[in-house]
Amino acid sequence: MEKYNYRCERTYMKNNKMIKIVFCGNEKNNSINKEKIEETLDKCFLNFNYKEDFETIISWIRTIFRDFDEKYLEIKLSKTDMKKNVVYVDNKLQSYEEEKDGEKVFKYTDSKELQFNKNLNEGEIDVLSIVSKKIEQLRTLKNISQLKLNSSNNILCGIYLLFYNEAPDLFDPKTLIKMQMMIIILKGFGLDLDYDFVKADRNMPKCYEIVNFVNRKKIFGEVKVNLTFPKKTSTFIKTIGRRINEYVSKSDDQLDELIRIGTNFYDSKNGKNDEVYAELTRAIKINKLSNFGC
Repeated sequence: MEKYNYRCERTYMKNNKMIKIVFCGNEKNNSINKEKIEETLDKCFLNFNYKEDFETIISWIRTIFRDFDEKYLEIKLSKTDMKKNVVYVDNKLQSYEEEKDGEKVFKYTDSKELQFNKNLNEGEIDVLSIVSKKIEQLRTLKNISQLKLNSSNNILCGIYLLFYNEAPDLFDPKTLIKMQMMIIILKGFGLDLDYDFVKADRNMPKCYEIVNFVNRKKIFGEVKVNLTFPKKTSTFIKTIGRRINEYVSKSDDQLDELIRIGTNFYDSKNGKNDEVYAELTRAIKINKLSNFGC
């Protein structure tokens, strides 16, 4: 391994679950804000839900440290009955291990050696299938790269800025809710936004595309919105946002009230609660999009 001028080591624990990260690398330029990078890392993993797969975690970490040439990366993930450990040296897979119920079940080293647990051949286990899956997993681990930011998706952050008059804090769980309710309300008033929502039972409507966007976008750290919308569209979004925020501000629990409004708009758009939709429309006193010439 070549020499490096930067090292970051973090261990995060939550409810008997743990993730340890060791990253070493060289700065690509002299303008890197290390404190911001480490702050982003902490925000991602201090309240990590441990539901993401191991490969996604690796991709997130490489994205956070994208301004460095990676020389060494080690990630240890521990849950109740499972442990995983991966090591990269000079951006190449060096080793990977898995444990289950305290027993090592799989190990790979860069010598191309594969080790399975001693019980692999017992019972009616499909050995070839297991080996094939592990080889495919190793191929994935070898090729994991950082995420690429699609600038076209910044439109969501731009709309959020106009609607709420503030930049979105993607690490705040409330932001995801507010972003989804915002889109439902704007769609309800005729703005053509291509986001599909689903609703199960009495839960609030959810757009998985927006959920995935927020989870992906926050890995890049601070959100910078540099989008320009047509003037009439911008005015329309600002007007709706201002009236909605004024309406919601009268409630003791503003987020719950926003969810209630968004859910009613969703139900109205799907042929339900038409009276509620009309009542909200009158109360908020917003003209339709066509009145703005959009």
